[in-house]
Amino acid sequence: SDIAIDDFSYYNVAPTYSPTHIPTIPQPTMIPSIFSTIRTNDFDSNDFGFFTTSTTYPWTLLSGATTSVNGPSYDHTTGSGYYAYVEASSPNHPYVGPFTLDLSISYNRISSVSFYYHMYGNSMGELTLQSSSDGTIWYDSWNKTGNQGDSWQAVDLSFSSSTIRYLRFSATTGSSYESDIAIDDFSYYNVAPTYSPTHIPTIPQPTMIPSIFSTIRTNDFDSNDFGFFTTSTTYPWTLLSGATTSVNGPSYDHTTGSGYYAYVEASSPNHPYVGPFTLDLSISYNRISSVSFYYHMYGNSMGELTLQSSSDGTIWYDSWNKTGNQGDSWQAVDLSFSSSTIRYLRFSATTGSSYESDIAIDD
Repeated sequence: SDIAIDDFSYYNVAPTYSPTHIPTIPQPTMIPSIFSTIRTNDFDSNDFGFFTTSTTYPWTLLSGATTSVNGPSYDHTTGSGYYAYVEASSPNHPYVGPFTLDLSISYNRISSVSFYYHMYGNSMGELTLQSSSDGTIWYDSWNKTGNQGDSWQAVDLSFSSSTIRYLRFSATTGSSYESDIAIDDFSYYNVAPTYSPTHIPTIPQPTMIPSIFSTIRTNDFDSNDFGFFTTSTTYPWTLLSGATTSVNGPSYDHTTGSGYYAYVEASSPNHPYVGPFTLDLSISYNRISSVSFYYHMYGNSMGELTLQSSSDGTIWYDSWNKTGNQGDSWQAVDLSFSSSTIRYLRFSATTGSSYESDIAIDD
């Protein structure tokens, strides 16, 4: 149950500019518009809701397990509701598709989405979420291929474009019937146009005192040291290049395939349920606004990995957490902090019930 991380980055944000004089700003008269809303579809009414499925390669609604051994055993919402999926049994393999599931809105725009997906099987195909401004030209906004483990996986995705009005899932099956693909609990944020002022006032500009710019700090562990991290001496993390001694750890690092990553070795005496193995980061000024990293947690006896945050290094909050088998691949995480005072972070890992619970991070 080794646990590893690699390729960790954080954004170090300076204090905002401080004006020497704050001017009085005349307020424009505003024309109100429609507020932003969130729309959710859990498929539990046994219909596609705001989605439309292709007639050539249609998605299917189902409650309970699929006919093959690799589909979901239950929906994500309640365990007894419905989900949407692509059935890969004959004649829907090998490499049949694309099975499309379309969403469009007639006004405003889509700013972000969240959903859960299930892709389990050694002959797994591909699932893509595509976005468009006009319904004609499409861009791949998110994609997964291959076996992602026998569990529902969460996705949170924001769009940089301010004109997205169309979305579609596009799925293609794999080499055999063991490549069912499913989604559930889809939500999107429907954002109204900004307020329109009837009069744009002339705003006097304050004199600004320049400060330090925001920066990104990155650690891929490839210098074979922990960089800006400090590991616990009681339960220390380890740096490694190549595969762990157990069968369930990473086979290579995420950055180049030949570099280093940080991981928790779960071989004896580090199981069962040993920890927490902590990896700490602190900055002496400014704040941390967001982080990104990759993690690897593969094994049926997998433990737990948590990213904790703090403003003072004393009181800690769980900002992100994963438990259980997440599949034999590096998984990406992008996380923003709502608090403007975060200066301390730490990874906290606990092994699982056996040696097959190595946990790793990178980049």
